[in-house]
Amino acid sequence: ASTDASGCLVGANQSAPIVALFGDSHAAQWYPALVGLADAGEIRLDVNTKSSCPSVSVEVLRNGSSYNECSEWRTGVIKRLVTERPALVLLANYGRADLGANNNQFASAWGKGLQKTVDALSSSKVAVFSDTPDMGSPPAVCLSSHLNDAAACARPANETINKEVRAVEQAVSGATYVDFIGYFCDQQTCPAVIGSTLVYRDSHHMTATFSSGLSKAVGTQVKKLLGRSA
Repeated sequence: ASTDASGCLVGANQSAPIVALFGDSHAAQWYPALVGLADAGEIRLDVNTKSSCPSVSVEVLRNGSSYNECSEWRTGVIKRLVTERPALVLLANYGRADLGANNNQFASAWGKGLQKTVDALSSSKVAVFSDTPDMGSPPAVCLSSHLNDAAACARPANETINKEVRAVEQAVSGATYVDFIGYFCDQQTCPAVIGSTLVYRDSHHMTATFSSGLSKAVGTQVKKLLGRSA
């Protein structure tokens, strides 16, 4: 129910550029990958996340009813970011939100809403992080039945990746699309375990351990976006 749009600033280096993370739980899952940059003094991380509430400017439903607190929170965060003008805003969201009647034209509505948010944040550099795959069900359940065969719990890439949403996010003007999908899937499959790390804590959120393991890759992209060498 909270509509507090004040955010949470992490990092002690007052001279470091502010990087805002803005979105729903699919933004929050990138925190472990980003916080190391703040701890190292390379950025100050302004965290603005709200469960089931995308930073995409669309009307969403929660439990079948209008999620008015989401719209109020999003509007408040955008207003504050426009005023504070962080060096970089990172947008990350779950591209399967409940848009009610607009679900029949989800990709189109999502693209228009994302463009609206990006346009509103034009005083900052904006990047859109690619969404994580949706495995359909928690891989841990499958893995518990295949203790010696983690590969059995992989899913076909064409079933877990929403190509229509990826396309409209890539087409948005005024923002850089940062694609991390290659860290989750190859051309055919999306594994449940990569190396020795469980990738998902449920059907579509990264484990904190896997997110932390992407810190170098994410850091490289953030520095590039800020115009700094990796």
